Amino acid sequence: MKKLLGLNNASLNEVIAEAILQFQPDSVFVSNGSPEDLHRVRVQAIRQGEEKPLITEGHTIHYDGYQDQGRDPANTRFLVEDTTSLGPGLNAIKRQAALGELRQVMDGIMRGKQMIVSFYALGPLGTEFSIPCVQITDSFYVVHSEDILYRNGFELFRTKAAKESFFSFYHSAGVLKNGVSRDVDLRRMFVDLDHNAVYSANTQYAGNTVAAKKLAHRLAIRRAAKESWLAEHFLITGVPSYEADKTTYLAGAFPRWCGKTSTAMLFDLVGDDLAHDR
Repeated sequence: MKKLLGLNNASLNEVIAEAILQFQPDSVFVSNGSPEDLHRVRVQAIRQGEEKPLITEGHTIHYDGYQDQGRDPANTRFLVEDTTSLGPGLNAIKRQAALGELRQVMDGIMRGKQMIVSFYALGPLGTEFSIPCVQITDSFYVVHSEDILYRNGFELFRTKAAKESFFSFYHSAGVLKNGVSRDVDLRRMFVDLDHNAVYSANTQYAGNTVAAKKLAHRLAIRRAAKESWLAEHFLITGVPSYEADKTTYLAGAFPRWCGKTSTAMLFDLVGDDLAHDR
């Protein structure tokens, strides 16, 4: 409570309060990105069984369930109002019907578990590219992943911009069996474009859960269209030269399944595969 009240962000408090009422966790942990909070997340990811320590100190590994190792187009849906059409290429669902289905799947889904609230920023801090994001989940693995991948956005939620608009991500891994989501048949990924929110349940696969990446990109595309900027699935990478002390930076839109993400993770290569441009 002290951490949240210090932000003085009524909209954020409302989002978290509504999540608590719906998901009914036993307790709530708010991470502000401090070294102590980051350490707690890493430790709990192992204690909860979602990650296992490796021989190399400080390194862990996570295994998704074998039925939960990819995106699920059938259960990934875009929420729309009655008069909105996204065209035949997207799996849309009427918003009120979707919220009813989410209540069936997610009401009380965190009973017996701890809810984690963490904060991230899309784009460089202190610039017009910064988009505040709040992650609400019961998976320390998801928070651990985002802590590694993304800028901490806790302080960003003090700003006027964050009090007016931010992205909200609601996730639960559901019941775990042997450290993985058990009820994969109830896997849901619902993208609420008009309310800047994404819900995902009964899944651990990063494409469905590590919200500051793929899920946030879906929201950013809609926001970019409204505000006349571009959110694109680009590869942005810096390739070091082994013959001279210089780095060559490249950016480009590449087709899917061409290796953008794998290239972004190569040794001694700095890169990412999503881009925002104004």
